[in-house]
Amino acid sequence: MNTLISDLSAAIKFSSLALIFPTLAITLLSGGESFYIMATLFLLILFIAELPIRNFDDWNFEHPQLFKTQLVVSVFALFIYLISFVWYWLAPECDFLSLAAASESWLGIDIMSERESATASKTIFAGIMAVLCSIALSAIYGHELIHNPINSPLYRIGVFAHIITFFSYFSVSHPIGHHHLMATGEDHATPRRGENLYSFAWRSRIGKQKQTWTLEKNRLNKLELSAWHWKNRALRNWCLEAALAMGLISYAGWHGVSAIILVALSSNLFMEIANYVQHYGLLRAPQAKIQAKHIWTANHTLMNFMFAGAGRHASHHASTGDFWHSSGGSDKDPRMAAGILLTALISLVPFLFKQIMNQKLIHWDWEFASEEEQRLAIFASKTSGDSILIAHADELETSLLVRAIQST
Repeated sequence: MNTLISDLSAAIKFSSLALIFPTLAITLLSGGESFYIMATLFLLILFIAELPIRNFDDWNFEHPQLFKTQLVVSVFALFIYLISFVWYWLAPECDFLSLAAASESWLGIDIMSERESATASKTIFAGIMAVLCSIALSAIYGHELIHNPINSPLYRIGVFAHIITFFSYFSVSHPIGHHHLMATGEDHATPRRGENLYSFAWRSRIGKQKQTWTLEKNRLNKLELSAWHWKNRALRNWCLEAALAMGLISYAGWHGVSAIILVALSSNLFMEIANYVQHYGLLRAPQAKIQAKHIWTANHTLMNFMFAGAGRHASHHASTGDFWHSSGGSDKDPRMAAGILLTALISLVPFLFKQIMNQKLIHWDWEFASEEEQRLAIFASKTSGDSILIAHADELETSLLVRAIQST
């Protein structure tokens, strides 16, 4: 009984976004100052969650159904805000899904009048909340759910979260590609040393799109089926995304286009930023087991409860369990520059990010890397184009040479 209560308490802690976003949806549509208050409070909570309150414990909760339910509820809770935002964005020219008519008929609330009198600042706040909602749907909840068995109900809900955020390639390329190739030269989602966020994001996104098609084509070839067969999961998902996009555009024109761009850019760009800050410059011998040392992590307690362990990325890769039943990390794991959101903001300024993280890479090479990884680090640093890393590579190479001489 005590274990159940403890697990229930944890599941509630993981459910903060599932409570916040429906409330934001209600206040967005109902008018008044309550939306500003809720949005400002949410941003303040995010700031507090970034505070360096660190504590790593293995999460070994014993009631998985609680956490599976929490993930599913979170997807549909955030979907409520996404639908509400799309209605708000398209109104007053369009009454998307007839929400205004239904609200006035069933509840006696005229949300269209509230929308017509809305200020530009409210629209900006609504857009910021939509960006955060899209990020959470795709990179957190959809991400966790697609690690379930393919075609299971939980997997399908994860794919749903990705389709509505125009992010569905991820359900194919991420578990099959990135989780096997991470920190090697074959992984599109691993940034190279010296590479800035913007060149990485472009290279990574194109590479993963091609990889998604290749993975499905190879899978279907083994089944003696054409790559264009309806069993091609990537193709099915892209068709659903296209249908969703065409529906919005035909219904709302350029307003529909702008809504699609906002949601799609939020999900796709943030994932590239997340990959960049969590994997920048780290290396692994292709046949070596993935360990916590191969990932930059952020063991910020408040943020990890809020974002379902998103900062505990070392544990995510090094453990075979779900986020609520995972180990493989520790407080000694290589750390990001700060919490995941602040590090993401720092990455937008390439020279600042490299100034911080290149020093961390040098420390990683000396303290965490195996001898084989050090040899990989020498080549990666010498070809990075960064003078500090190049000088470090020369020093590391000399050290390996001295060590080799001493061992003979």
